[in-house]
Amino acid sequence: MATFLGDITNNYVGGLTLAPAVITADVATDPSISVDMANGEGLVTMIAMLGVVHAATTGVITPVESTTGLTGTWTTIGSGNTISFDTTDATQYFKTFQRTKRYVGALVDVSGGTLSAGIAVLMLEQKKLC
Repeated sequence: MATFLGDITNNYVGGLTLAPAVITADVATDPSISVDMANGEGLVTMIAMLGVVHAATTGVITPVESTTGLTGTWTTIGSGNTISFDTTDATQYFKTFQRTKRYVGALVDVSGGTLSAGIAVLMLEQKKLC
């Protein structure tokens, strides 16, 4: 069985949870952008795009969720949904998971010498059919 992702514009909800930027410090307590998934159903797909990662920089991207968006308390979505990266990475990663709350976001924890990693995170979910 194949999954076809046709017409993403009209059939999916979602958006950037981390706008394309060079991360030089942790985004570790609250996401900078939350995405409202109230009109979505099914599994969420997180796409993390990494550009240049400076030597000795490593990190972890963690999907989080909240019932009230940017003003709420954020909790990690499940286990095994994190994405780890290091200096060899300049690629994209995909993770799929089930959310239980309305808003989703992403936290980034970077460590190492000179912290610098180009990162963007996008989350998508199929629109409700009715």
